[in-house]
Amino acid sequence: MQALARRPGDRALNQRESALSASERPLVERAIPTLRVASAQAALPTYAALGFSTAWEHQMGPDAPRLVCLRQHDVEVFLTEHPVTEPGAVVYFITRDVDAVVRAARVAGVMPTFGPEDRPWGNREAYFQDRDGNTHGSVRSGRCSVDNSGPRRLTRLGD
Repeated sequence: MQALARRPGDRALNQRESALSASERPLVERAIPTLRVASAQAALPTYAALGFSTAWEHQMGPDAPRLVCLRQHDVEVFLTEHPVTEPGAVVYFITRDVDAVVRAARVAGVMPTFGPEDRPWGNREAYFQDRDGNTHGSVRSGRCSVDNSGPRRLTRLGD
């Protein structure tokens, strides 16, 4: 099994967390969506069209199912042929330019199933679907922002 490589943001994350007390440190450091696919090899063109490349893959033997890690900068997605879940997940990728994602995907032969379109709640969104029924929303958010400066709390829209 291949060792996981350190990512560019890991050091900064560790430095911020070391300044926190044990009770302030997050229990979860990051999440990696894992999508069930029938064939990782057949699914790769869709993800390549969305800007992902293969970081590593793991397979116990020549006939065993594969686990493939796709990466685009600090964003990772796992594709698994293992029967751990059914296909049909939805993953949102936050981007600065939804239209650029759609243009790049179209050039690669991957057409959106929706959009790009400005939504009533302030987002610009486009959706793609892979051959296994997993949906990928590319979203430029007009209602949310990422603030890594401190603890988070959940709020309802309009609060």
